[in-house]
Amino acid sequence: FSEALYQACTGKTLPADDKAVIDLAQTYNPKADCKLKGLSIDLRGNPGGRLDQVTEMMQTLMKEGTIISNIARNGDSVVEVRDSVTTTRYVREAFVDGKSVDKKEYPRMWQIVPEGTPIVAIVDSGSASASEIMSASLQVNGLATVVGQPSFGKEVGQSIIPIDFGAALKVTTFRFQPGGKPLGVAVLPDFVADADTAYMDNPLTETDDVIDRANAVRDMGPAALAASKSAATVANKTALDEKTAKEHEV
Repeated sequence: FSEALYQACTGKTLPADDKAVIDLAQTYNPKADCKLKGLSIDLRGNPGGRLDQVTEMMQTLMKEGTIISNIARNGDSVVEVRDSVTTTRYVREAFVDGKSVDKKEYPRMWQIVPEGTPIVAIVDSGSASASEIMSASLQVNGLATVVGQPSFGKEVGQSIIPIDFGAALKVTTFRFQPGGKPLGVAVLPDFVADADTAYMDNPLTETDDVIDRANAVRDMGPAALAASKSAATVANKTALDEKTAKEHEV
């Protein structure tokens, strides 16, 4: 993901040597070095992946802010682990019943895309878990608009517990909050878009209407973010939230 963004920004590939990449990251200036005019991230049908990887991916797009909070229980206590970034550091802070009990700071992943770059995340009912974290965190932090259909609405994460004979249990252990906000029923698009039947039947030859819609929203620039906060959009998302909740109940 980092290499793709770097190449899109500069037209160059990353060095093969790890030390050279580290040196590059320390001198790279997103505002001066990135020529990217806009970015569309297609997460349709993406079932997710590892939490640590999406947290690192988000840092390439964020200057500062909360990436995610994970909520779990420890006996009768509610434990929150909040991952965020400043301009220079990656911060992981733990809270027990709302009180900070531990805070650690680390070097952050380098920010590749400059602040203010128009970004669109594309989701559908097959977008789940880590792809929901990415799209919703971008949306909550005001870094991107979302185009498509409501996501899967997973909202929870699992831990792998090894047991005997090479087997393991996959157990739901936490609830994730992208950008520090509850996911709710799903990631709700700011701009609804459907793939037409022709594209779904012949994706190699027909036009993808959702991509076209997403790119048009991206090209609106800052006006897209403003439109996503309008009274009409908020009302549409409220109705979509209710409709999606009923569908998920079925």
